[in-house]
Amino acid sequence: MKRNWIKYSFIKENTSSYLVCLPYAGASASEFVKWRPYISGEFGLLPVQLPGREDTFGQDYPLDISANVKEIASSIVNHLDKPFLLYGH
Repeated sequence: MKRNWIKYSFIKENTSSYLVCLPYAGASASEFVKWRPYISGEFGLLPVQLPGREDTFGQDYPLDISANVKEIASSIVNHLDKPFLLYGH
């Protein structure tokens, strides 16, 4: 089953690049919702929802970090038609 790792995305019409956000340990993608008022319209916000957080609680998830990275990368690649920045803890 292919998982959608992007949750609470915020993309405006004039978006010229994306900010992909990875939450800190134990946090979820909703942490980045409060960033919306501070994000310039030039940036699209793409928060990553990790397994076991909020609506993904109870879902199976890869136990090895490289498997997680591969799944996240394959999920966000469709959003990366523009330059992007990666922010994470």
